[in-house]
Amino acid sequence: MDRFTGWIGVAVLALVVVAIVMIRSPAVRPGVTSDPTSPEGVTRAWLVAIDDGRPEDAWPLLAPRTQARETRDDFLRRMTRTRDGSSARSTIAGARISGDEAVVEVSRSRPRSPEPFFFWTGGAPSERVVARLERIEGTWRLTVPPGE
Repeated sequence: MDRFTGWIGVAVLALVVVAIVMIRSPAVRPGVTSDPTSPEGVTRAWLVAIDDGRPEDAWPLLAPRTQARETRDDFLRRMTRTRDGSSARSTIAGARISGDEAVVEVSRSRPRSPEPFFFWTGGAPSERVVARLERIEGTWRLTVPPGE
């Protein structure tokens, strides 16, 4: 094997690794443009914070009556403990706003197994979950976070 063939093999391998990383990374990312004043934007911010293991950023997105159900420390412990480490892909499927209340539908999918080639076996199973929000003093806050 000559050098040229070797470099082509290295380049192909690098492209495969990049493709796998891109496919396995969560669909909802902080760089995604969304309106933080909309129900969809608040829901997206929640999903990013939880999926990235930053429950301290998710806490302020909860409505005061939802925060009153548990202490901040208990919330942080629970959300850290329940995070399973798999890369969830989340997509905002739609929102219904009625006055000061909103329901945001979220489609979440997780890989079936830890193997990186799950997409060759039919993809990841997905579930539909909803988030419920209310507008409090002009700001949307979660009363029921997605999946709870």
